[in-house]
Amino acid sequence: MRAVVGVASLLAVAIVPGAAMAAGAITVAADAYCTFGSFCLYSGPNFDGEKIEYGGEQAFCQDNRPALNVRSVLPTGARSVVNNTRNGTTGLGVKIYSAPQHLVLTTISPGGEVSELDANTARSMQSLCAYPRNN
Repeated sequence: MRAVVGVASLLAVAIVPGAAMAAGAITVAADAYCTFGSFCLYSGPNFDGEKIEYGGEQAFCQDNRPALNVRSVLPTGARSVVNNTRNGTTGLGVKIYSAPQHLVLTTISPGGEVSELDANTARSMQSLCAYPRNN
């Protein structure tokens, strides 16, 4: 009889709701990085803070589409950027400008990232263009 009670106690501990919630928290933390097929802007350095994500099909500055106004989505600019649209030579190239034709960041190629921009660079961001990498 004692062995049966001991097994039942172990089973009860194994299905405590908190254990399931801890496993879910790991998934949420891992989800902070930019989803494959997207590019993301983060308000903080090292992919921290508010994340704004755009799908790889959202090309800006192409086919008469306007540039993305960076300040409208992140008023103080992006402190880190991930281009996870694809890898190698496919996907989107991402460029950020402070004024027409004045590049703040060199092209972030598919699979590339910038982890820590200083606050002055982030504040100077005005517009973002994302274009097919084969252009």
